Amino acid sequence: MISKSKCGRIVVLIMLIVMCISLCGCDYYTGNTKNDDETEIVSGELLKISDKDGLYATVEEVGAGRTFRVYMNIENVGNNEVKLFVGKSLGFEKDDHDNVFIQNGTSILYSYNKLLYDVVDNVEVYPWKYELYETYSGSEVYYDLAVIPPQNNVGFKWTIQAPEEEDFTQIMSEGVFKFHLEYMAHAKTYREITFQNSVEASQQRFMDTEIKVHENNIAAPGPVVIDFKVPEGEPIEVDMPNAAAESFDITLFFKNVGEGMVRMKGSDILLKVPNGISVGTDCDFKPFDPVLVEDGKEVYKANIDEIEFYGDQGDVVLYCSFVKPDVDFVDVYQFSIEADYVYVSEPEEVSVIVKKKVINR
Repeated sequence: MISKSKCGRIVVLIMLIVMCISLCGCDYYTGNTKNDDETEIVSGELLKISDKDGLYATVEEVGAGRTFRVYMNIENVGNNEVKLFVGKSLGFEKDDHDNVFIQNGTSILYSYNKLLYDVVDNVEVYPWKYELYETYSGSEVYYDLAVIPPQNNVGFKWTIQAPEEEDFTQIMSEGVFKFHLEYMAHAKTYREITFQNSVEASQQRFMDTEIKVHENNIAAPGPVVIDFKVPEGEPIEVDMPNAAAESFDITLFFKNVGEGMVRMKGSDILLKVPNGISVGTDCDFKPFDPVLVEDGKEVYKANIDEIEFYGDQGDVVLYCSFVKPDVDFVDVYQFSIEADYVYVSEPEEVSVIVKKKVINR
């Protein structure tokens, strides 16, 4: 016959397993532990230049002093809207249709010989939907953002005037125009961490009935993926009543899975710690002042300045220790890490040959 206390423990264990599977996304196994705790990469870059007619000039060669056009078609391949930096302006100039003028789309067409070539008109965007974004410094500089809905396209057109003959000495001159996509994105990873009373863990080891946990990360799509690792594995054993004297560690790996560059600020990297867990003294995160609480979790920001990194430079790694919580049997705590960042794609370029008039003698 099973005692009431033993029966109660079995009921609690069953309830915890069912609740964790249905709400938290964890998997429990009675066999060997699955150590595959890598966050599944569900997406890469969110914006791309369309495969067909994505970026081209209307001509390969142009006469001196003549104009030509460059077209770009950008596709949002994700499932959420994306805000693309288009250009910046000092103040607010508006046309008859109440559109904010953009200075030549300089956040996209970012490099060309401005001494020889002139962008005649402000870049045309179609369809046009924009927002204004103030710079971090709070100065009077505003960036125009093209808002691209999921699975939609947005087109850009530049009208460019070639240099006059007297501006270059050769019979022909090549103009190179470089473009990239700079857009705002958000990374987020949820992670449930399982804790177990050490006495219960010892009893289960003796009976060969240990809890086996699949360490599960749930990540948002995008070119940045955050892996949330617990070096000592799970469940984390807690020696009651000495939990306050014990600590456990987490390590966060920021992976750039795209081809471009990631730029993020420490204040935009947020670690959300569940109620009942205290941050230890050795941590790459610090609390807000005053303390910020969201959804019952205390929010900490990364104690770093702005960072930039490419995928081939390796991961950015942050670390934090925590005080173990009090655990009677088995408890599951949900952590989350999220970051706002700017992503800059690898550059693409278009070249046009400018020719002088040849006079036959």
